Amino acid sequence: MRNHGRPQPGWTPRRIAVIGAGTMGAGIAQVALQAGLSVVLHDVSAEVLRRARERIFGGLAEAAARGKLREEPGVAIRRLTLAEDLQAAAGAEAVVEAVPEDLGLKQRVFAELDRLCPPEAILATNTSSLPVTAIARATAHPGRVVGLHFFNPVPAMRLVEVIPGAATEPGVVERAVALARALGKEPVVARDTPGFIVNRIARPFYLEALRLVAEGVATPEQVDRAMVAAGFRMGPFALIDLVGLDVNLAVSESVYQQYYGEPRFRPQLIQARMVQAGRLGRKVGAGFYAYPGAYSREAASPARDATSAGRDAGTAAGPGPAHGPAGPPPAAHPPAGAAGPAGPWSAPGEPLALVLIADPGTGDEAALADAARRAGVPAVTLPPWPPGKEPDLPPGIGAILDLSRQEPGIRRERLLALESRLPPEVLVLAAHPGGPVTPLAAAARYPDRVLALGGLPPYGAGGALELGVPLQAGA
Repeated sequence: MRNHGRPQPGWTPRRIAVIGAGTMGAGIAQVALQAGLSVVLHDVSAEVLRRARERIFGGLAEAAARGKLREEPGVAIRRLTLAEDLQAAAGAEAVVEAVPEDLGLKQRVFAELDRLCPPEAILATNTSSLPVTAIARATAHPGRVVGLHFFNPVPAMRLVEVIPGAATEPGVVERAVALARALGKEPVVARDTPGFIVNRIARPFYLEALRLVAEGVATPEQVDRAMVAAGFRMGPFALIDLVGLDVNLAVSESVYQQYYGEPRFRPQLIQARMVQAGRLGRKVGAGFYAYPGAYSREAASPARDATSAGRDAGTAAGPGPAHGPAGPPPAAHPPAGAAGPAGPWSAPGEPLALVLIADPGTGDEAALADAARRAGVPAVTLPPWPPGKEPDLPPGIGAILDLSRQEPGIRRERLLALESRLPPEVLVLAAHPGGPVTPLAAAARYPDRVLALGGLPPYGAGGALELGVPLQAGA
């Protein structure tokens, strides 16, 4: 028999569990410690837990310096228990889930929590856009599941949305409201609709800003400057960088899908391309802006003006902005036939060669090879080979272009294997790569030298070729 009746006035659980030790989970754990609670913080990764503890202790120290912590940080942190085993959540009176925004993952977590936790414990999800009702459906007792949506950064943002699902018991809602207040937050009860209140309102703020940039009306920096001048504390692009481009995009996609493709909620391609490139915002050191102090290899090269993201969709290569708000792009590699640093396979002063991978008998490479030779660039043609059976490559390579008609997955595997062997100054190009080039570049050792070639075959016979430039490359 579950007891989810009305909580006593001032009800606060003594012990809570937070599932997921990322940015949100660590923030929720910190405010719970500041409120005097004991916290079990669970994550499947010991390294993620270690980093979360460091962030939490740093946050507690900052709170103490501002007079917002009633005890020493070292005392508060002793109430934090790190756990890689979900079983550790079994003794909690309230559980707050903060795993990635994936419905299947959340349902699996809640099914296990429902089995482990005592009957009177409430199970809360920090989902920012997924249906609470759908998450609760994975449990045998959906009445104790409720949404408890915190905002980033959790220690600074007072608002918490409390979202009852279709089966949530009234007493559970009241306990969730009481818990939010005990953590120093201002709870607002919202209906279980796509995006709830705040993320529904925020979609136009983000999406219209992204459209302005995609249409070339303004740069991210100009949009942000205008919004701050209008009274907002942060512009939309600085805020997306803070939240995380991947998190923000996931919410936009979720709201769009739940509204059955309502055009006003349609996500923008430039943001999807940046996520594919690993430019996730502050947490990796690069998003719409660069954050050198937090740089990570995951972020690839310095951030470019987001208006250049359209080039990855196959627009013709041509003049573009020298750099975006994040700083100048990396130096471009020399094209085939141009003077440049000699690789280990080239002799000083010799022209760099173009290697063409083409199916025998198709003639796909003939016009391009002739055009290269007329320009004084040696061209060598090789038949496609299966991955893992790379041939000896000729000396003096400046660029290698795959024109083969094989299945995209095979071509991708071959190009990535090639790219891992080539000196960093050699360009790697894929004709009609079967998708955007940014994800291909993200898997490469040197992402900024991987390009896509577009146009009407036979390549080189006509007067125009298109270069698809990934976000990792310079302008």
